[in-house]
Amino acid sequence: MVPALTIMAVVGGFILTMRGVDFLIGPESSVIQRAGYMAAGVRMAVVSLFAGWGAGSSPGALMGFVTEGFRPVADPHNFLIRSWINWGIGGLAVLLLWLLIWVKSVAAPVRRIGWRNCPEGYAGLVFGAGAFLLHSLMDMDFFVPEVAAFGWLAMGAALGSALTLTNDEQRTGPVELAKGRYAAGGIALAMVLPSLIFLQGEFTAFRGGRAMRAGAYPRAVELFEDAGRILPFNGRFTLDEGRARLAAGDAGAAGALFDKADTLMRASPYPSWEMGRLAQSREEWSRSRLHLDVALSRYPTSPRIRIDLAMAYLALGDQARAYQLLTEARRLSMFDPQARQLAGEVLMRMGL
Repeated sequence: MVPALTIMAVVGGFILTMRGVDFLIGPESSVIQRAGYMAAGVRMAVVSLFAGWGAGSSPGALMGFVTEGFRPVADPHNFLIRSWINWGIGGLAVLLLWLLIWVKSVAAPVRRIGWRNCPEGYAGLVFGAGAFLLHSLMDMDFFVPEVAAFGWLAMGAALGSALTLTNDEQRTGPVELAKGRYAAGGIALAMVLPSLIFLQGEFTAFRGGRAMRAGAYPRAVELFEDAGRILPFNGRFTLDEGRARLAAGDAGAAGALFDKADTLMRASPYPSWEMGRLAQSREEWSRSRLHLDVALSRYPTSPRIRIDLAMAYLALGDQARAYQLLTEARRLSMFDPQARQLAGEVLMRMGL
């Protein structure tokens, strides 16, 4: 215990030396910002306390609950809060019950035979999985597939090993022992399988994004469509497919996909924002204003939605409302200097 505490003190001192106390207590510090993200997550969860918002809602919709002074984020940086947002109180209770079962299971061999008598590597699995869970209380690890794959694998391997250790003394003969090992491996595989499915969907969407940046829009459409088949509840893939179809010149299909994404990404500003931009490209300014008003109501601290909405009001001849939106955009762009510059340029063109 003493060596572990000494190492933690040295590492903590090194971090404070390199980054200073602003890292912990400054107004834009990581700690203060994350507290704001979690508070936004709680506010969002309380709105749909029991039923939850749905598995595809948290990324994006959270921005509407982040107050001024905090960076816009799509995740509350706490896996319990995000689970509450997605699945409601019932889903959160099931997750907490599962975590309790996991903790009791991995602790059982230690209580019975002690750490020193456990096989080599068991402590590494348990503490590695524990570190994954603890860090997920202040970051997005639990829902980031490429990280979660390793964390969930460690949890499954620790649980399988714990059950094997607990039951080995009751088994006799190599056949029963082999069955126990296979059962442990099956548990580990079952734990990691969901993250691998998520990872496949995310990687396919990543390839779609790369195709978009390269200008290969038909290929991007195919990849985003494939990602949506892998994870059909993920509205972000549907939204990206709509953007790709719009870039490929298929505005009709893009509009239908934005509508579908709006259903999947409940309360997210992005589908309405894209529909507003699509209407602007057709010079349908009244329609654009309606969509952008919805987007702004879902993301009230966004400077960029305000700029797009100001352009719609300018086209409709309402300079006073456009000026108000642009001055608000400049005030709210503390974390987006490009938006501040863009708002200033539009004000200059207005002669203000």
